Amino acid sequence: MSSLNTRKNTRTLSRPKRIATYINSLVGIVLLLMLSACSELTYYFQATQGQLGLLAAREPIDKLVTPESTTSAAVKNRLQFIQGVRTFAETALVLPVGDAYADYVEVGAPYVIWNVSAADEFSLDGKQWCYPIVGCQTYRGYFDQQDAEQFGENLRKEGLDVWVGGVEAYSTLGWFDDPVLSTFLKRDNTSLAALLFHELAHRVIYIAGDTAFNESFATAVELAAIQIWLKQHNNTAYQRYQQRFQAKLTFINLILQTNAELTSLYQKDLPDAQKRADKKQLIETLRARFADKVAAKELPPGYSYWFSSEINNAKLMSVANYYNHVDGFLQLLDNNEGDFTQFYQAVEQLGSEAPEARNLTLQRLAAQYRAGK
Repeated sequence: MSSLNTRKNTRTLSRPKRIATYINSLVGIVLLLMLSACSELTYYFQATQGQLGLLAAREPIDKLVTPESTTSAAVKNRLQFIQGVRTFAETALVLPVGDAYADYVEVGAPYVIWNVSAADEFSLDGKQWCYPIVGCQTYRGYFDQQDAEQFGENLRKEGLDVWVGGVEAYSTLGWFDDPVLSTFLKRDNTSLAALLFHELAHRVIYIAGDTAFNESFATAVELAAIQIWLKQHNNTAYQRYQQRFQAKLTFINLILQTNAELTSLYQKDLPDAQKRADKKQLIETLRARFADKVAAKELPPGYSYWFSSEINNAKLMSVANYYNHVDGFLQLLDNNEGDFTQFYQAVEQLGSEAPEARNLTLQRLAAQYRAGK
C-alpha cells in the first residue's frame, strides 16, 4: 500500500505526548511548505489538509466497542476483530504496533487516497517524485480523486504512460498513529488481517527512493503472517486463502512475464514506431493469456476488472513494485528460521547496502527460494 512519510518508530506514546508529536510533525510540514517551490505548495497543502482531516475524525476503538456505544453491531464486530489482529501482530510477529490502528475514522468514500504513477513510453522505470525527508517515490498521492485525475492528465500531455488508482489504506510509517479507516471494512476477515500486517510492516523499515524494496518487504511479511494467523485461527479459511493466493500468483506471473518481454523490447535498437507497435502487441498478448487462464479456470473472472481498462507501463510497474522481491524476502525469513526479530534485523542490514548490491542479494535469494519450492 501507499506510504506518505518515513520514520521508523517503535515507541508507544501516551495520548498527550501523541498530540505533541502531531503538533511537532505538522509544524515540520509547514516549514517544508515554506521551503518548497511554489509549484509544489498546492500538493503539500492538500496532503497536510487530508492528514489533518483524518486525525480530527478519529474515534478510539475501545470506546466504539463498549456495550453502551451506538456503533452498529456489524462495525463493532469488525473493530473487535482488528483488536485481535493488533495483539497478534505485536506478540507473534514482533511488529511495532504501538498505538497504530487503535482509532477509527469513517471516510465516507470507497478510497482514502488516489495514487498517480507514471512512466516513459518505452520504460518500466517509474517516474519518481522527491520530497523533503520522505525521499523519492514512484507514485504521488492525492486525497481528492479529481486532483489526482487532473495531475495524471497533465502527465499524459507530456507523453507519459499514466495510471491513477484508488487506495484503501496508506502508512505514515510512524509519523502518526494510523487509524483504522472505514475503507478497510469492506474486506473479509482474511484480507483485512493481511492489510493490517502489510501496513504495520511499513513501520519496521523504509528505504527512501526504493518503492519496490519497501512494498515487496511489506508484502512478504503479509504473506508469511497471514499463513501463521490462519493456521492458528481458522484452518478452513487457510485452505481458501491458499487457493486465492495461487490465483494471485498466476496473475502476478502474467504481469511479470509481460514486463520482462517489454523490458527486452525497450532495450532494442528499433524505430519508435516499431517499438510502439510491438508494445501494443505484447499488451494484447497479455490480455489473451489472461483469457486463456480464465478459460482453464486458473484465474477467476474477477480479475477482469484489471484488464478492462488501459494497460500501460505505469500500471504494469505498479503491480511489479509489490512483488518484484517478495520471493527474496521470504527466503531471507526462511534463512532466519522464521524468527521475525532476526528477519527484521537482516532486512535492516540489507537495506543499508547500496541499491545495486541489495537488489543482487534479493535476486540471489529469490532464485534460492524458487529452487526450493
